[in-house]
Amino acid sequence: MTLKDVAEICGAIIVSLGGGAGIVFALSSYLGKVWAQRGLEKQRQEYTRLNLEFTHQLDLASRRVQVELDAVGHLHKLRAESEFEKARELWKRIAVLRTAFYCIPKAGGALVNPDKQKEHEYHLKCSGDFVEAYNQARRLLDEETLSIPKSIADAATALLMFAQEEAIQTVQYPDPFYDDSMVMFGEKGRAEWFTHRSENLLDFNTGTDKLQVLMRQHLRGETEQTTGNAARP
Repeated sequence: MTLKDVAEICGAIIVSLGGGAGIVFALSSYLGKVWAQRGLEKQRQEYTRLNLEFTHQLDLASRRVQVELDAVGHLHKLRAESEFEKARELWKRIAVLRTAFYCIPKAGGALVNPDKQKEHEYHLKCSGDFVEAYNQARRLLDEETLSIPKSIADAATALLMFAQEEAIQTVQYPDPFYDDSMVMFGEKGRAEWFTHRSENLLDFNTGTDKLQVLMRQHLRGETEQTTGNAARP
């Protein structure tokens, strides 16, 4: 094939495409498609990058929130365990105090020992045990008030007021039956003194039962109800 033949063929192609305008149009269409595809691919890559970055940031934020939730949950668990332990320890002290309260010298219901000295020693021991039990319960409540639910602490404080009054009386009169230790009261005053002791014991016993109900409600996670009636109006 000669150069003339090649020129004729090229000319025929150009003519068939509509001349120079056809070539330009074809090239521009082709280049437009190429550029559009490149632009679309660039946008797709940018979108993919942003999506990955957003997913990563979201994952980091989720992990931080989860760590904080775990920490809060752990603190709540520790607080609940601490409250349970302190409330249980407080109840032990109250139970010991309740038993000691029953044993202190009081009118009626007590067996009389024919040996007056042994009876006196027994009364002194019971009075000493009661004062010690009160001091231990009072000390625990004072030291651990912030670790004990407020409603329980308030009820226990009201309850211990009855024991406090009797603890003071017990220190002054550890054995009210011994010789003439309360002779200055007179027969009527002495009878009123023993009556008041029995009333305090009854109020303390009633308040202890209410405190037990309140503690059980708290341990079961029920709504706390203050036992304002624990104190005598």
